[in-house]
Amino acid sequence: MEFVTAVFRSYETGLREATIYPKDLLGAMKMLGLNPMEQEIIDLTNEIARNGFIYFPEFCSIVNRKFREEDEEVFRQNMFKILCGTEPFPELFRAKKYKINDNYIMKQDFRHMMI
Repeated sequence: MEFVTAVFRSYETGLREATIYPKDLLGAMKMLGLNPMEQEIIDLTNEIARNGFIYFPEFCSIVNRKFREEDEEVFRQNMFKILCGTEPFPELFRAKKYKINDNYIMKQDFRHMMI
């Protein structure tokens, strides 16, 4: 959270405390290691900008959401590799149970984890 605050402060407008301009959103997110698409930035700006500014609480919420999206995708990829091997789409993959070490999980549980 301290790093998010430091990045936000580096882009602060100076006109109002705890605000940045929407044009600075992309740069701030890239400084945090996020790489949003241009259309995502436009959508986020339209969603959270008020009075021509982005306020700190809204900035924190979108950064948190983006980090969760990336973490969720990495989690799903890792679960797939653990359960299915590294081949993305095995040809004859019709198991009813999946083995992780000495434990088994059912297909419904696997589906639930992946969704």
